Amino acid sequence: MNNLTKALMEELTVEYVKVGPLQIPESVVISWVIMVLVVLGSILLTRNLKVDHISKRQAVLEMAYTAGKNFFEGLLGKEGACYVPYLMTVAIYIACSNLIGVFGVKPPTKDLDVTAALALMSIVLIEGSGIRARGGVGHFLHLGASGVDAVHLGGREQQRQSDEQRHGHAGRRRALLVAEYRLTLHGAIHLPFH
Repeated sequence: MNNLTKALMEELTVEYVKVGPLQIPESVVISWVIMVLVVLGSILLTRNLKVDHISKRQAVLEMAYTAGKNFFEGLLGKEGACYVPYLMTVAIYIACSNLIGVFGVKPPTKDLDVTAALALMSIVLIEGSGIRARGGVGHFLHLGASGVDAVHLGGREQQRQSDEQRHGHAGRRRALLVAEYRLTLHGAIHLPFH
């Protein structure tokens, strides 16, 4: 057990890069490199885009963008469409951060500070959008009222069973997904546009 603890502590130790008088965490430097690569890749991939007679590269880019947009709009609905660019950006960053480990570089997402920063950004976005949509007092009153829904899981289960009965055996999977969607979005996350 002692060897396991040592190995874990070695893996979780944050290393620093010295830049003049500053000591910058390695995860921050790697994140900067990832951001530079993503920006350069974006510039190179989006050059010479056309409306007619598009290239294969442009077709693949449009397909990837449409797939990401449809995925996040399917989760958030049309009311949440303004958050799709943020979510797609975070998804690209996380994917690149995790994939960089394949090339022998320590992924920045291995550092708990990076994960905490991503979580804090999302919390600020969600709470800020709630305040923008309902006003300060209205948002905090909504948080208190929604907490009861998140605890009352029995009602959600009854709703799921009712949906299954209404849609029959063929609609069971869809009904289950709808019930999970309702539970997640209305009970736990407190998205402001519902």
